[in-house]
Amino acid sequence: MSPSATARVYRGTDGEVLFSQYTSSCTWYENPVVADVDGNFRADLVVPSNRACSDGVSGINCAGSLDAQGVDKQFAGLRCQEAEDCVSGVCTAGFCRCATTAECCSAQDETLCGDAGFKCAVPPESVGGDNTCRASHPRGLSGIRVYSDARDRWVRSRTIWNQHAYAVTHVNEDGTVPKTSDWVKNWETPGLNNFRQNVPGTADGKLTADLTAGASETFVCGGTKATLSAPICNRGADAIGDGVMVAFYDGAELICSAQTTTALQPGECETVSCTWDTPPTAQGERTDVRVVVDDDGYLTECHEGNNEGVVYGVFCAPPR
Repeated sequence: MSPSATARVYRGTDGEVLFSQYTSSCTWYENPVVADVDGNFRADLVVPSNRACSDGVSGINCAGSLDAQGVDKQFAGLRCQEAEDCVSGVCTAGFCRCATTAECCSAQDETLCGDAGFKCAVPPESVGGDNTCRASHPRGLSGIRVYSDARDRWVRSRTIWNQHAYAVTHVNEDGTVPKTSDWVKNWETPGLNNFRQNVPGTADGKLTADLTAGASETFVCGGTKATLSAPICNRGADAIGDGVMVAFYDGAELICSAQTTTALQPGECETVSCTWDTPPTAQGERTDVRVVVDDDGYLTECHEGNNEGVVYGVFCAPPR
C-alpha cells in the first residue's frame, strides 16, 4: 500500500499497475497481506483500512497521488481481452472504454460504481483513445477487503499470517508457534530473508490443477425426475478448492447444475450430482447428458480441452 492510501497490483515483468483500489490509513501500518484465506489453493490479497483519524468521510489521501480528475495516476484503467470483458461492451487496445462511470462496474449505476472506487476518465497519453475506467478515491474506508484474481491465475500461498511482524519461520501452517529452541532465523534461511512477506504454498508455485468430468451411467429416478451423477477429477499437478461449477446439458439446454463440495488433491475425484426435473419418460427417448466442469470459466487450468463428460441413456418412466 503506497502513501496514497491505494492498494495496487503490479506486473512483475515491467512494474505496470494492473489493479488499483482505494484504502484509508491513519497509522500507515495497515499493510496488505498475501495469504490463501479461503483455502482454495490460490493466494488472496487482504487489505485493511481505517479512518479513525479522519473526518469519517474523506479518509487520508496524500497530495500528488491523484491527478486533476481525481484518479490514481499510476492506473491507466480496467483491462480486457475482448468486448465481453467490459460492462460497456467496448474493448480497445486492451482497455475497457466507457462513456459514463455506470459502465465501470457490474452494478451499472453511476453512484454505486463511484462508491466502488471507479471513475470513467481520460486515460494517460500513453494509452490514448476514449475514456477508461480509472481508480478513484471517493471517500474514507474502514474494514478489511479481500481480493482474488478473477481468472484464478495467482499461485497458491500459505493459509496463515498471524501478526504484523510476520515471518515465515515464526509460525507453522497449522497455526502453532515453534518453541524458542526450534525457532529458525528467517534472515538466515536460504530462499527467505523476507520479513513481512509470504511464500508460495508449494515448492513450485507454477503448478496448476486440471479438472475433468468423466463418463457415467449413474442416474436415479424419483417419480419423473432424474438425479444425475458424474465423477469430477483433478488430473493436474496442484490441488483445487471446492465450489467449482458443474453444469449438466441436454444438447444446448442447461438442465441443472451443482458445485464440488471438497478440495481435490492431484489424482482425487468427487461424484457431483444434480436433479433434472423433466427428463425423457420413455426408453426410446433416452438421451445422453453432457457434463461440463468449470462451466463458468472461472478457473485457469493447465489443459482446458478436457472438461466435458457424459451421463449415458437418461430417461425416467412415470410410476404406474
